[in-house]
Amino acid sequence: MDCNCCNDYGCCFTNLDEDKRMKQETFMRWFMITLALFTIYLGYQVILIISGGSWNLQSVLLGLSTLMVGLLVKNNMDIGGLKTGHSYLRTQIRDVALDLKEHKKEATENFHKIDLKFNKIDNRLEKVDSRLEKVDSRLNNIDLRLSNIEAKL
Repeated sequence: MDCNCCNDYGCCFTNLDEDKRMKQETFMRWFMITLALFTIYLGYQVILIISGGSWNLQSVLLGLSTLMVGLLVKNNMDIGGLKTGHSYLRTQIRDVALDLKEHKKEATENFHKIDLKFNKIDNRLEKVDSRLEKVDSRLNNIDLRLSNIEAKL
């Protein structure tokens, strides 16, 4: 591919143009800086309340809940970025599934061929067993004849 945004798998992330992505990154940086400063300020106020200082408890709880909402917004934006940033995986997983289906067909055919060969071997072994039984019965007949001949002598 001709673009700079391709990774090793050949998938191109041109969903967002460069300007829009830069604006989002700038917004997220400012949002995180503001959230960090607000967190530090709330921590200071909590310390003041514990030591008997300025704010009342309702204001601190309201500030902490605002902080939690801010963290939720940031986490949701991160999760949303993860969901949209990995859409190329769908085609790769589909290709792997198709490959596995093809290999499964080949393996099934190979197992069927092996099963047929084992059946042929089993048939040949049964024939050998029947021949051995015939040979054994003939040897028994010969042994009986020899014992009869020895008895006559």
